[in-house]
Amino acid sequence: MQESELRLDTLDNLLIGGKKGPAIEPGKSAQSNLVRAVKGEGRLRQMPPDAPDLKAEEIALLVHAIEVQELEIRLHHRQQAVLG
Repeated sequence: MQESELRLDTLDNLLIGGKKGPAIEPGKSAQSNLVRAVKGEGRLRQMPPDAPDLKAEEIALLVHAIEVQELEIRLHHRQQAVLG
């Protein structure tokens, strides 16, 4: 189910986000709406909805990907901007 115009199917969609802003902040996992949602923090609806909460190991993998792949994400975003 898609809510708040948020799509998670491509990197571009993660960077664009939904009504509450970008889903991820490259290199800033603590400020990423996606991480905050899977942790149930702030005013964001718990993700995934209508499913069991993610395990700590799964959240750690998400945080690691956002932190470690910061440069790769930024390069992708720049390439997309250049290509139009």
